[in-house]
Amino acid sequence: MTTNPAFHTLQYNVANGIATITLQTRQEASHTSQEVLCAIATPAFRERLTVLNVPVSPALTPAQFRKVVADDTVAWHHIAETAGVKPE
Repeated sequence: MTTNPAFHTLQYNVANGIATITLQTRQEASHTSQEVLCAIATPAFRERLTVLNVPVSPALTPAQFRKVVADDTVAWHHIAETAGVKPE
């Protein structure tokens, strides 16, 4: 059990997303997002996700998902730094 206070107040969300190469334009990311939303809207695809135990949560826009990733990166950096984790 850890005695580090940073871990006692840690709250996190699980976000599933599709990451694409950074050379993708915002228009291309928006198109990809719309295609994924169309797939998720079909009952057959939702059932496949359920069978795989993948939660189907409210869809995020590409901008919202970028913010989730950025915020999580900052939070985990702080946790690793507080715990004394060093890159190898």
